[in-house]
Amino acid sequence: MTTAQTTTPRPDTNVTCEANVDENGNEVEYSVKCVTVKEDVRDAVVVITRTTTKGVARLDYSVNPKRAANFPTIQKLKGRVFFKDGEMTATIKVPVKNNNMKARVDEVHIVEISKPTTGKVKKGKAEIVVLDDD
Repeated sequence: MTTAQTTTPRPDTNVTCEANVDENGNEVEYSVKCVTVKEDVRDAVVVITRTTTKGVARLDYSVNPKRAANFPTIQKLKGRVFFKDGEMTATIKVPVKNNNMKARVDEVHIVEISKPTTGKVKKGKAEIVVLDDD
C-alpha cells in the first residue's frame, strides 16, 4: 500500500477520477482516522483512506479547534489532498506548535474531509488530540 502526499499535482493529474466504483462494483468511500500526539511533536499525521486504488481523486479537508488553549498548538487549516492511481491512503501533515503554556489542557481539533471528486465520504470527521506535556 502506498501513501499519497498533499503536494500540488502536475496539471495532468488534477482531473476528476473516472472510478466512481471500486473493483467490486461498490461506490468508492473515503474515511479519516483520529490521531493523538504529544504537544512537542512537529506534525500530527492524519490518514485518509479510500476503498479503492483505482483512478485519481482529490478531496478537500479542514482542521478547526474543538477545545483549545488560548494559544492553540494547531491553527485553523484548509487544503486539498490528492490520490494517484494505485494509492489507497493519503496523509495530511498538520503542524503542531508547542505553546509552552502551563495550562494543562489537552486540546482537541476536528479534521473534516469533504467534496471528493468521486464516490462519497463515509466517515468525514475525526479528532486530533494534542496532549499537553508542559
